[in-house]
Amino acid sequence: MGDKTVGGDDTYVGGNVLHDFRNPVMNQAYGDALAMTDNAEGGNDTLIGGNGVSQPEPFGTIRDVLVGDAQTMSGNARGGNDKLISGTGSEDMWGDAQVILGNAKGGDDTFVFASNNGQDKIEDLGQGVQGVSGSNWGVDHIDVTALGIHDFGQLNISAFDPNAHESTITFSPGNEVVVHSQVALSAHDFILAT
Repeated sequence: MGDKTVGGDDTYVGGNVLHDFRNPVMNQAYGDALAMTDNAEGGNDTLIGGNGVSQPEPFGTIRDVLVGDAQTMSGNARGGNDKLISGTGSEDMWGDAQVILGNAKGGDDTFVFASNNGQDKIEDLGQGVQGVSGSNWGVDHIDVTALGIHDFGQLNISAFDPNAHESTITFSPGNEVVVHSQVALSAHDFILAT
């Protein structure tokens, strides 16, 4: 996508993941395009991860790659406000793009989790912090309403690693998400049950 193109508001639903260790990625989806440049704008897309295998897999096995806008954003491209929903497989989730260059800016995205989400990764949780790596990611949220979490104190979050910019949220054994964020997670980063 280039010039002043605008992406649509699309919905992608991942398929069932087969038990095949020869193929590490079974569902791969980009909400708008492989590349967005110039003044292109992404749509407000919904990407839903696929269902995982019934037997445990080695930790770190990724079966779905969900990217809200594009593999690469550059120029003055703008990402949409996308929703990425974890399936029961293991997802690698990018709200905006895997690479953002120039003056490109991501949208305000939402990452949604429920029980049996598997072992997932959020690669670009924007928190609106200026002057910190990822300040072009927008302001994103992690939705845990389906888990019945009413208070930030109910979340089991590991200490923030300032070098890797990562922490891990453990919902239950085997159901966790590694979050790559600008700074340590706080209540402002979550949508909680009411």
